[in-house]
Amino acid sequence: MKGMDDILDDLMVKGDGDMAKLRGQQQFTEPLSQLTEQVHSATDEHVSTVLAHKELKDKELSDFSGAIDHAKAEAANDSKTEIAKYNALAKRSLTESSEQPFAVIQALHKANDSLFERLMDLETSSSERYAESIGAFDSAYEELTKKTLEVISNYFGKLRSMEAAYHERLVVGATELLEKVAADQAEYMAEEVKAMLQDKDALMTIVNAAHDARVARLDAKEDELRTMEDGSCKAVLKRAYDSEYTRNRTRVIEIWNLCQVVNKNELSADRFDE
Repeated sequence: MKGMDDILDDLMVKGDGDMAKLRGQQQFTEPLSQLTEQVHSATDEHVSTVLAHKELKDKELSDFSGAIDHAKAEAANDSKTEIAKYNALAKRSLTESSEQPFAVIQALHKANDSLFERLMDLETSSSERYAESIGAFDSAYEELTKKTLEVISNYFGKLRSMEAAYHERLVVGATELLEKVAADQAEYMAEEVKAMLQDKDALMTIVNAAHDARVARLDAKEDELRTMEDGSCKAVLKRAYDSEYTRNRTRVIEIWNLCQVVNKNELSADRFDE
């Protein structure tokens, strides 16, 4: 919704060139007043609708984040339980067993290998569930974004229709001013304005150029807002995918280090050489 507060001035008024010199004429002020009312009404409706869509997107993101956090907590508890079982077995075996230390170590190596497999299975299962959840979130969030993009298109479609009608009224107003000057009924008109009304073709060129400029600005603004909305959606989804990728890689490394480095070092037969 960038620039909504100034959209009338930025898109419908600014950059009109010599048209600005004619706005003081009644034939031009009334169409601008009508356009102003229409644009403000359409903009208020647009802002309200976009904000409602944003609330839906925020809720979708919040629900997704909450569900993922809950699932991660459950997965973490499952992993902690498996690690606690192994640690308890290792502590009991290493402190209570006085005979056949080699057999004890071999049994713990097998238990450690089983722990590694169990933790990797839990991570694989969790990663698959997270991927499904992210995919569902992706579809839902993109659908809401598409609806917002439709709102943007409809809004600018209305603005173009308003601008076209405004332009037609300006053409009529310009024609009336030309007739007024031709009939020598422009005694209260500024000389600068009178000079612009001496040549019909030149005047219509000014009016049409202003119209073309307004249409170009409307097109550019719509493209800007659509690009921002699409970019915002992609950024949210990218964060979700990137976060899961980083979490998965980190977790796999943690499991490897725990089982293949830390536990195996602790089970090194060297400790029983003393």
